[in-house]
Amino acid sequence: MELLTVRQLSELTGMPRSTIQFYIREEILPPPQRLPNGRPIYGRVHAELLEQIKPLKAEGKSLEEIRLVIGDRGRSATFYQVDAAEAIQSATRARIVEAAAREFGRNGYNRARLSDIVKQAGVTPQVFALYFSSKKELFAESFGVVSRRVSEMAIPVMESESDLRQKLLARFENLLRSRMPDTGLWALARAEALYEGGAPAASAQQAYRRMSSLHVAELARLRQKGEDTKPQVSDELMAYCFLGAEEFLIMRLGWDEEFSVEDALNAYRLLISAVHAEYEGKCEDVDI
Repeated sequence: MELLTVRQLSELTGMPRSTIQFYIREEILPPPQRLPNGRPIYGRVHAELLEQIKPLKAEGKSLEEIRLVIGDRGRSATFYQVDAAEAIQSATRARIVEAAAREFGRNGYNRARLSDIVKQAGVTPQVFALYFSSKKELFAESFGVVSRRVSEMAIPVMESESDLRQKLLARFENLLRSRMPDTGLWALARAEALYEGGAPAASAQQAYRRMSSLHVAELARLRQKGEDTKPQVSDELMAYCFLGAEEFLIMRLGWDEEFSVEDALNAYRLLISAVHAEYEGKCEDVDI
């Protein structure tokens, strides 16, 4: 739905602001919705009703006659098919999160500046404060955006492989070559996911569940292929084992140049082979 200021509504319909406000007071037009800063916002419904009112007014109809024609539409805010204020708030929040995802991905958590994020999002610091109370809270939500993109990027790569081992390896290689491998981002996201309660914790946990879901799906497929020798362990927990290996391999690569991407992929390949051997019943049982 198109959202309008009173000036835009006046220009669109040719009705003076004073007339628009008069019709609102008389409940011939629905009241405007308001943004967090109190600014009134109008919808297409106001323009449609004003266009309907204009010929009635030109015919000399009285206010009560116009009210009868318009009916309940002028008195009910529920005539909005969507909540205009909510739509704007949602779009503003999304712009802030998108800008944060770019800034955190480019500069890491410590070097990312809120002032740059605010500028890129095209909002004022006061508007930003209406949506996020801290840099950590903003990061937790933007980490979810970045993790979702990395997962989506991996899907076509994984689908191009028929072997399950190659699928998981292709996913990790895609992760290594994306902008996700910032050890500071991983560490902070993990810390937030461990925190008990709050929106940042929920957002970080959701991101980790999303990242693990690809592993869960592939392990479940592997389990379906074999016989009755499958390990009595949750596929979801095994997926988190893979995530942990990915995170710490990325961390070690970031310390120095002693190990290359190929070294990390070889280590990850060995882990995949060991897990698959267990799923295929080729490993000897070990008493714990």
